Amino acid sequence: IQDLAKAISDQREGTETTLVQLRRAKDGLPTLILFAPLFGDVIIFRDILNRLPEGYGLAGVQSWTEDRQSLEHKSVEEMATHFLQEIKAQFPEGPYILGGFSLGGVIAYQAAAKLIGEGHTVNKVILFDSYGPGKLKGFDSGRYLDLLKETATIREKAAFLWRGVEKGTTRLKHSLISILSKGQGNVHLEIPIRQIDSPYFAPELNVEMIMFTSSDEKVWSHDGGMLLGWDRVVKGKIEHHALPGDHHNHFRGENAKTIVDVIINAIQ
Repeated sequence: IQDLAKAISDQREGTETTLVQLRRAKDGLPTLILFAPLFGDVIIFRDILNRLPEGYGLAGVQSWTEDRQSLEHKSVEEMATHFLQEIKAQFPEGPYILGGFSLGGVIAYQAAAKLIGEGHTVNKVILFDSYGPGKLKGFDSGRYLDLLKETATIREKAAFLWRGVEKGTTRLKHSLISILSKGQGNVHLEIPIRQIDSPYFAPELNVEMIMFTSSDEKVWSHDGGMLLGWDRVVKGKIEHHALPGDHHNHFRGENAKTIVDVIINAIQ
């Protein structure tokens, strides 16, 4: 982990880039471009990097600059447009393989839509625990309270509760905007994050998708079923794999091996 962190720091020192090449591809093999979750770091993909066969490249995209300043974009579309400027500066030609964890997956999907709209080829979109078009439902209060009990201090408990209030009010605001947006409600994607000012309406896309979901993630359920609503907009093949554990253990242990094996088998 220390070697990976040093490589990230060495590459980005003195720059404001949010794209980090964790490993450069060799022998004509492709590079996976993976988006970290909002306010997350590309080091979250370290287990994938360690399992990735020799020759395959891995680049990570995160919403932090070198001085740890977060980007000020307020919509999924703005984020995707910004990140694509950096991606195309280093990878001007496709075909592209894009993916992302949590909200990073949603941003990756929008980036893929923009690339395809510009005439580029996107071979695969890979989502890790990314909710798709539809509504979150079935809030599990018992699971929420269990997570609250795991916080150590009064300050952490207060922050956890406040984040819950923020998510609830943000969902309500986005839902009202969705209702007022004629003809788009079926592809409205709920993002209960206050930094996102507007709801995201996912475009229909003819692309192949690989989905990984955590089988034990039960705080929220989704009205889109096993595919989390992505089959409402994705017109290509969707390959789904459920992984043991919850959202916070998505890449750990044997999950990383399974993820890499599935991806390499799909892109060979």
